[in-house]
Amino acid sequence: MKKRFMAGLTAAVLFTGSVAAGMGSVTVNASEGEKEFSGITLDLMTTNENVLDGLNAVIAAAEEKFGFKIELDITGSGGEDYNNLVRTRLASGDMDDLLLYNSGALFKQLNPSQYFVDISNDKELVDRLDETFLETVSADGAVYGVPFSSSQAGCILYNKEIYKELNLEIPHTWDEFLENCKVIKESGQTPVLGAFGDGWPGIVTNFGDYYNVHAENPDFAEELTAGKAKWAVTPAGVKSFQKCGDIAEYLNEDYMSTGYSDACDRFVNGEGAHWIILTQVLSNIYSLYGDEAVSNIGAFGIPGDDPDDHGLTVWMPNAIYANKDSENADAAEAFMKFYISDEALDLYSEQIPPDGPYCIKEYEMPKNTYPAVKDDMQAYFDEGKTWPALEFSSPLEGTEAIALIQQVTMGEITAEEAAAAYDQNLESSAIQLGLEWE
Repeated sequence: MKKRFMAGLTAAVLFTGSVAAGMGSVTVNASEGEKEFSGITLDLMTTNENVLDGLNAVIAAAEEKFGFKIELDITGSGGEDYNNLVRTRLASGDMDDLLLYNSGALFKQLNPSQYFVDISNDKELVDRLDETFLETVSADGAVYGVPFSSSQAGCILYNKEIYKELNLEIPHTWDEFLENCKVIKESGQTPVLGAFGDGWPGIVTNFGDYYNVHAENPDFAEELTAGKAKWAVTPAGVKSFQKCGDIAEYLNEDYMSTGYSDACDRFVNGEGAHWIILTQVLSNIYSLYGDEAVSNIGAFGIPGDDPDDHGLTVWMPNAIYANKDSENADAAEAFMKFYISDEALDLYSEQIPPDGPYCIKEYEMPKNTYPAVKDDMQAYFDEGKTWPALEFSSPLEGTEAIALIQQVTMGEITAEEAAAAYDQNLESSAIQLGLEWE
């Protein structure tokens, strides 16, 4: 394996203290005191865009347990440059022992069976993974990756004090949600906080509604990629755009100029009963305002029309994969197995509180978990009411989503017009990807 310059301090320096002996629900074949992989060095390819504190803590514990060393190969920024570098290294046979990369559609484009270790035969390992996550790291009947970090969701955060003050209940249909918004508006408060000033927060209403689109047509992602399904002729798809128009009358008047950072401050201060946003905002609020602020925030999935099928659209974490051609594939797989043990998850969580449930079955969320995650989001996972966002199932990317959703929200175009325009936008993406659309 080619060695490269490794940025930063070693994980052993970043992690100090004793290492617990327990392995949670996962066991690894290494008896006490035995260093199964002594003398081996594993390289792990990643980018400087990933927060690595949790990874470093787990690496240090794994090094102590197994005797190997893990060096981080930090290549620079992520995005398309990283995607191209990954593809180049795979094609040239110059990939590291371990790779930290996307789960979902981008990963499946890499021809996983050719390059990565199939972990399907390790039933103890695979049975630990949440079925929703498995969908994003599987191809051709095989499983290849383990989650790098916690998940997050596109959902509706709500102010618990306002809900208590107005005696509101969690809505389980979209109409019930709008009724709650009406009550809040009549009380003189802002029902929904909008932060369209930074673009992306405004599209979560649509993108976070994908659970409901998938519920109507479980083959939607596959058919959309093939050009057989369209947003404009899928009722739940059109409704996803309509929901952006439905909330217009309940948004703060300055939603078009309000940015993400300002919205964090305003939401904490009660200037909005709801915020439809990715749950990564919980960590930002916690870092700025502390426990009390984040403890006042609850979460629920964007509801559809069926109160018995109220689900959550999940943004899956990146995953760790083992290079099939590595001389140390056994050691790499042992690290992956350890990485999802209770011990490793506890160590990771001490460094980085989770923005959503871990995609690991039977893991008890740590004490520092935000209430919105532990009390609200985890229930969707436990009940099997989750599905990955569309980007994890389809490689198509629509560049006009932000503009179209803003136009629907402002009443400039209808939901049907937006859906049709988005279909045209995705057709351009399909052409660039070399896909044949009908």
